[in-house]
Amino acid sequence: MVNALVWGIVQGLTEFLPVSSSGHLVLAPALLSEMGWRISTPSLAESAFLHLGTLGAVVFYYRQDLRLLLRFRTCRQSRHLWGLLAVGTAPAALGLLVEDWVEAAQDNPAAVSGALLLTTAALLWSHWLARREGRLEEAGWRDGLWVGLAQALAFVPGVSRSAVTITTGMSRGLSPRQATRYSFLLAVPAIAAAGLRSVTRMDLTPDTLGPALVGLLVAAVVGYLSIIGLLSVIRRVGLAPFAAYTAALAVVGLYVF
Repeated sequence: MVNALVWGIVQGLTEFLPVSSSGHLVLAPALLSEMGWRISTPSLAESAFLHLGTLGAVVFYYRQDLRLLLRFRTCRQSRHLWGLLAVGTAPAALGLLVEDWVEAAQDNPAAVSGALLLTTAALLWSHWLARREGRLEEAGWRDGLWVGLAQALAFVPGVSRSAVTITTGMSRGLSPRQATRYSFLLAVPAIAAAGLRSVTRMDLTPDTLGPALVGLLVAAVVGYLSIIGLLSVIRRVGLAPFAAYTAALAVVGLYVF
């Protein structure tokens, strides 16, 4: 149960903050173990299952946009958004080609620490893009494809999905808030697919189902609060301050492991 609580808190805090939830689900248990805590690292399937909790958080927060998607028959804006989501989601299929490699990376804290440096670079780049003012309704299919390709990078544990997708969206002219909106809406199909697939791969028994659901619920609540916090930070200071944290965590991870 303690494992599930820790995993849920870590997942909820880091799924939407641009610091890599997958990286933290590897490094946090490893670092806590170094300090004497008996916290295990979740498997790839367990990690994906926790994403169902944060999926609930983003669905609830962006429920108005999701309602808009249901009006595709009569609303041009809805059809445009559907197109952007389809183009941005397509590159996620690349993850199936590297699934074994990703599973192996889950057991390599040093590799995850190195990947965090890529997240740091993306966050620093975002500082130079903060004055973009484009809206998602003005984005084209090429913009969606670039963001989708960036999202595929996040299969690497340690590469933050939100950091690379938000920064790429800004590089295509979207404002920080609009790039974040697209990033989080794009997370819905990606997280849903990974989470539902994880259910078929997990060995759920009466003994393991309870902790798994606790972790999922904790991830949902903490994830919702993280969305609110991130949007507030982006509005005030942008993403760059998170770079100091990811850089420090990468250095600690490379030093310890």
